[in-house]
Formats: sequence, structure tokens, C-alpha cells
Amino acid sequence: MRSVKRLYARSMKKRRILWISLICVLLIITGCSQIRISTDSEWMMKMDESKLEKEEVRTIALTQSSLFQQFYVPLTGTEFWNQLIEENQTFESYAKDTIVFEEAAALTILNAIADSWELELTDSEKDLAKQAANEYFDIMSKEAKRYTGANRSDVTRLIQKYVRALDVIDLLAEDVNMEVSDNEMRVMDIQVIIFSDQATAQQVKAQVDAGADFLSMAKQYSITNTYEYSVRRGELAEALENIVFAMDSGTVTEVIPVGDEFYLIKCVNDYNETLSEENRSNIQQQRIYEMWMDTAEDFVLDRKLEINERSWNHLSLELNTEAQNTQLFDIIENYFPSILQSN
Repeated sequence: MRSVKRLYARSMKKRRILWISLICVLLIITGCSQIRISTDSEWMMKMDESKLEKEEVRTIALTQSSLFQQFYVPLTGTEFWNQLIEENQTFESYAKDTIVFEEAAALTILNAIADSWELELTDSEKDLAKQAANEYFDIMSKEAKRYTGANRSDVTRLIQKYVRALDVIDLLAEDVNMEVSDNEMRVMDIQVIIFSDQATAQQVKAQVDAGADFLSMAKQYSITNTYEYSVRRGELAEALENIVFAMDSGTVTEVIPVGDEFYLIKCVNDYNETLSEENRSNIQQQRIYEMWMDTAEDFVLDRKLEINERSWNHLSLELNTEAQNTQLFDIIENYFPSILQSN
């Protein structure tokens, strides 16, 4: 189940619209005292005056649960919610206390920041949020509406909070240096042979210098079964990175000792244009994320994230097929593409 969980995490990477995970880490950094348990019945999560009502959190849960079920049921059947992924932790507990919690916590904190900045939606944003909510509510089944308890106003309010949260991230991005040099963003395509002894490495190096095909030699001699990589800065061992990123296409290194192993590397392409452009975006996103984390960490230091324990404990992620609905984030993206593209 753990490998399936990792596969899901990779395939669903973009299905959490705030893209901000690790909220739990943020709260741990600032101390467990920053979480307060409440039994107030009017809301599910709260920071200052920023609140998520039960219906809003359940709508987030509906989306995440539907994505989980669409992904897992064909692989593992309908019992995956009850499978243990850690000692004494079911998959449902993991999904609720990480995926759903982090999304809801991020939304709550970002809206609390928006309150402190006195940031309000424009009339145009409010109108688009209402249109998006109407579209989403109209495609919700009776079972989905029963599960969430949400009406049109609840969905409108939730989407407005998402837009407001994204506006905060957009404003934070204005203070981020978005310039990324070609050298920073560069992704290279390389082939690698790893040896367990230096003598064999030197013999193969001599054969490659004499014209032997590098990839064929890798398949014959490498102690690993993977020979081709696309790499960016920060992914290689320090002993390799400076050497590799100084290479030109078609060149081969000398034998490089790294610990008890010996490396021979060929540069196939010293600048993969497509992957380098993707990496530019990744670097920019990481800078925005770091700005967000710094801002959020400072913001929550003297505040508490309150959780309605009774409502949270009653939240179940297991849905019948008729209740499933994965369209919330797609609809928000359709109505607010400019905000999402900038984030």
C-alpha cells in the first residue's frame, strides 16, 4: 500500500489547488501549542476570524475522497480505506489527517492573512465565484449534496475563500525574484556507468575513448540497471555536480570516485530545452513557496489554528459511487485561470 500511496501522490500532485503541503510541518515548527481543540458546532476550522464551516470542509473532503476512490478502487478494490499503511493508521485516517487537513488548514491560514491585510475580492471575482459555484452545485448529485450538507451559498463562500487565498499567494509572488538564469534552470541528459572497482572503470573508459558505444558498455558493466538520467542542479552528489554541469554534449568524464564506487558519465545533451523550461517554473514555484512559508510561519507564531474536534472526528471519507465529484478544482481553474497560472 505504501508504494501505491506514493504513486497516488505523484499522479495527484496538481489536484490540491493551493499546492501548499507541509502545513503540519509548519505547525510543528511553531509548536504543537498552535493547535487548539474546540467543540464549537458552527465551524470546522478557524484562525482569528477566518473560519471554514463544516459544509465547506466536507466539500473539500468530497473532492479529495472522490479522487482517491477513482484512483484506488481499480487497483485495490473498495476496501482500501481500511488498509493499514502505518502501525495503527488506516488509509482513511492518513488521507483525512494529512491531505484533507493540510488543504483546509492552508485555506484557513491564507484567509486569516487576507483578513489581516484587509484584502477583499473585487466585484468581478465575486461574480465569477458565484458563477463557478452555480456550475459546481448544479452537477453535484443528491448524494454529494447530502454528504456535504452544502447549499449554493456554502459552495460560493468556499470558492470565494479559494480565490482570496490565491490572491494572497499572488501578492506574495510580487516580492519574489522570478528571474531564473539559464545556468540555474538547466536540465542535462546524461548516461552513467557505475563500477564497484576502479580497474574495470579504467578499462571501460579506455574502450569508450577508442569508440565503444557508451550505452552498450553501461548495460554490460554498470552495477545498476538504470543508465540514463535527466538531471538538474542539486540532484547529484557534490563530487559529481560541478563536473557534470561543466560538460558539453558528447563529452565523457574521467573516472570519478564517489565513496566506494566509481562513475563514468557521458553528457548526451547539455541543455534539454523542454525540461529546462519546466524547471524554471519549478524554481519559481519553490521561491514563492518559501516566501509563503516564511510569511505563514511568522503569522501563526502568536495565533492558534482551532479545530472542531467533534465535527472532525465525524468526518468520513468513504463515499458511495453516486456521491463522487472531482470537478471543484477544475471549475475554479476554468473561471480563474490567470490567478492559477501566476501561482
